[in-house]
Amino acid sequence: MTAIFRLLREEMKILITGAAGSMSYYLADFIKNKVEARPGEHVVYGIGRKPIKKLDNFDQYDALNIYWQPPSRITEYINEIKPDIVFHLAAIANVRQSFNEPRKFVSNNAGGTLNLLDGIVKSKYRPRIVHASTSEVYGNVPASLNPIRECEPFAPVNFYAASKTMQEIIFGTYAKVHDLEFVITRAFGYINSRREDLVATSLARQLVKYERGEIDEVRHGNLDPIRSFCDARDIAEAYWLAATRCDLGIYNIGSSEPCSIAMLALMLRTAAGLDNVPMVKDETLMRPTDIFACWPDVSKFRIATGWKPRRSLSESLKWLMECVRA
Repeated sequence: MTAIFRLLREEMKILITGAAGSMSYYLADFIKNKVEARPGEHVVYGIGRKPIKKLDNFDQYDALNIYWQPPSRITEYINEIKPDIVFHLAAIANVRQSFNEPRKFVSNNAGGTLNLLDGIVKSKYRPRIVHASTSEVYGNVPASLNPIRECEPFAPVNFYAASKTMQEIIFGTYAKVHDLEFVITRAFGYINSRREDLVATSLARQLVKYERGEIDEVRHGNLDPIRSFCDARDIAEAYWLAATRCDLGIYNIGSSEPCSIAMLALMLRTAAGLDNVPMVKDETLMRPTDIFACWPDVSKFRIATGWKPRRSLSESLKWLMECVRA
């Protein structure tokens, strides 16, 4: 902890994996533009599996796929940029797709993590690592055991969750063997206009198509599950605080307010001003196995950082509709 707070008083070099993905955009934006009293002072590097058209908030971006690269190449990269903090966000994250391509999800997400950590331990540097995990690792926890605490055991019910569970186990093993300094965040549901596969974004995109006369109804999957939803911009802040204020360990992050998918759809229609849109259940949007109750106890993270979401769900849904319409 002392070393991290000392580093906050000077310029830090930060590496984000999965930098072509949606959450990386918000994280880099927060670091470069919103870190209190230090806007623009940190140098943010990004690596991802595909080129991006513009850097946005990255000082440097490199198309470096950690799954395909040998650890030696990652070691060279770490030695070159000398990061103080590494945010590991790289992963394929579409839950429904994972049922059809389990090998792809497990080999990419677990294999990429192995390569990254092997590359780091063979480098000259020992950055603090924040691994972005997910509430999906908890599986289908009974409603009576919600809000979920970090001590709840792994019980994945889809192959994305299985791959994220493997990532966490790999991190824990590397930490014991090589004394790595890491924090794991388990993010619960969030509102993110850049992720098309998320339920809120999918519904919002359909609402815009309905508004434009392109479709006659909005199709949905299971409306019964109870989740919680936090603004992606608030999650980005939580990632930063995990890196700079947390002791080593595992922390839940997200909204503690439970909300059913049905209520989310109703609030989204209200935010769009389209309360009377026909809604039709689509069996192809149903998961073979689902999670029916999932919202977090974030007291451990709140005590460590003082963090709480800055934006209400209704504010986030209005923002989502503005982004999708634009």
